Amino acid sequence: MRANLPEIIKTCERLHEELERAVPDFPAKYKHYLGLDIRHAAQQTALLAQEAMMAGEERLALLLQLRKGNDRLKLLMQAARRMQCFKSSGQYEVLAELAYSAGRQTWGLLKASGKHPSGQNAAATHHRPPAASRDTEYPRHPTGVNA
Repeated sequence: MRANLPEIIKTCERLHEELERAVPDFPAKYKHYLGLDIRHAAQQTALLAQEAMMAGEERLALLLQLRKGNDRLKLLMQAARRMQCFKSSGQYEVLAELAYSAGRQTWGLLKASGKHPSGQNAAATHHRPPAASRDTEYPRHPTGVNA
């Protein structure tokens, strides 16, 4: 069954499994808070990947949540690396590569869905009005406070 799954699901599930194996080896003072946060973020990422790939109309919103969740997971993993929680830098690098791979795959799925690279729909991108019109909307304070 796993062979038929989309690559994003396989990657997120593998990352979740590997982090579940790594966290019990964290130093005790980090295992129960940072480790718990990492395990929870990895689980959420794996679940979001599955939900996004099964979703219809909600797929885009779920992919955006997946991207945000994966970014949060990477930040937590980087914090754990700084605290020297992983057995080795090699262990961290393998896990980081899985997380970055999941991010690249999510990005590819977002691009394929027509999502603009800036994170906004290209048709809905708002342009900033010229300076002259901004000045008329927000008058300058006589002392130059908002200059």
